Amino acid sequence: MKTGQIHKRMNNLSASHEFPQNGTRRARGLFKLWDNLSLEKREEYSRFYNSGTLILGRVAASGLGYLTWLITARLFDAREVGIASGIVSAMMLCVQLAQFGIGAAVIKTYPLHLQSPSRMINTALNLIAAASLATAALFLIFARVFFNELNVVSALPLYALLFLGINIFGAINVLMDHVSIAIKRGDQVLTRNVLFGLVTIAGVAALPLLAETTTSIAIVSAWAAAGFFACLIGAIQIFRSIPSYGYTPAIEKETARQLIGIGLPNYLLTLAERAPNWILPIIITEMLSPVENARWYAVWMMAWV
Repeated sequence: MKTGQIHKRMNNLSASHEFPQNGTRRARGLFKLWDNLSLEKREEYSRFYNSGTLILGRVAASGLGYLTWLITARLFDAREVGIASGIVSAMMLCVQLAQFGIGAAVIKTYPLHLQSPSRMINTALNLIAAASLATAALFLIFARVFFNELNVVSALPLYALLFLGINIFGAINVLMDHVSIAIKRGDQVLTRNVLFGLVTIAGVAALPLLAETTTSIAIVSAWAAAGFFACLIGAIQIFRSIPSYGYTPAIEKETARQLIGIGLPNYLLTLAERAPNWILPIIITEMLSPVENARWYAVWMMAWV
């Protein structure tokens, strides 16, 4: 072997040993820099990071949601897309109705429950879960009696179960967002929203090929799967972020009164702002047609982005 080649290999070997050492030194330097920061600076950077990841989470939800509907419009019949978007809008309306401002109240009252956060979180979680099932059941009855197009959700047992599922998953996911905000972990919202969007996209893209179906029930099934996985990762995040947390299916009356009392005024304001957004697709589906709703809904999603 030539001398030049030997020197070249030796240099490569020494460089490969230096890179991990340099990376370790940089990491230590960053930790040291963080340790040297004042408490005020640390809190400032933490707030910036928390706010930034929370904003990115909202952007990811809107952007991936719009992309989902674009893919859906390509793969499914316009009528099926219109029915599915009407049902998803109905779910979002039911989820908003089920909140009662409890999520916002969790953010405000969390510092008061630091010694025992489980009772407050469990009360909020169980209240919202029960309310979401109740609002979903009421919508199924309403659709059965009054709707001509969206009554399919109550006519088929599987569709009705999926609707109940996307409602409870959606309501719990919204509450988990508020819990993450309360513990200053906006990155958790970003993770869940990205996961939800990717699972939904994968579902609407894969189901027509795997199940050989292009009905609206396939689209809603993708939403149900995404909601399940988002809630699953959310539960893992909460257990890791709050070591003292433990779930129990109980509602404390005093805590429930506190949460609803604080959240109700904010709930009415939020409902007045957001409810029309989810009522419109339902009206268009029933008054015009599912096809017209499919065309309009894509533009509506673009405006949200």
